[in-house]
Amino acid sequence: MGTRSLTAFVDEDKKEIVVMYRQYDGCPSGHGVELAEFLSGIKLVSGLAGEGCKDRVANGIACLSAQVIGHFKVPGKCTQGGAGQFYLHPAGTRDVGEQYMYFVREKRVPKRVPKRVPKRVPKRVEDQPREIEIEARGVTYRRFKDELGVTQYERDPLGKLLYRGDPAGFLAKFAVKEPVATVTA
Repeated sequence: MGTRSLTAFVDEDKKEIVVMYRQYDGCPSGHGVELAEFLSGIKLVSGLAGEGCKDRVANGIACLSAQVIGHFKVPGKCTQGGAGQFYLHPAGTRDVGEQYMYFVREKRVPKRVPKRVPKRVPKRVEDQPREIEIEARGVTYRRFKDELGVTQYERDPLGKLLYRGDPAGFLAKFAVKEPVATVTA
């Protein structure tokens, strides 16, 4: 049985837009690291004025989610020439056997405001810088006895927080470090 995971893409209004299911290798050192590696260095923008169609730019979270899905759903990453392994589900999908949940969020970056701000027209919301945030959670269950004394399990809706932050920090925490070969004389 594989280590299943769900990856939910969440916009700046905290609304899920789509969920990607992964059949196996869903643990933080597997799917989490692959996801963080792909997300590292992507510039999240609102509108492509002057950006064009560069590889490392995403026009909002909907564009980013399509890029992530396209990245994972290619022949070579999946069995059967692209069939299997990764599936799309509607926003809010849970309880499909997942052991890990990943959330990819669009965050506005608060700008430092100098002590003396010259009077000028404030920037539009679209002009504010944005960041990509990853959150990883382990799915946990609460065990209890029902009124008949039968052991039951109930999913904890939040699970155990494993990480929240930028993709580079995720990689620093979960990427498997290659051992350094030492030569002794």
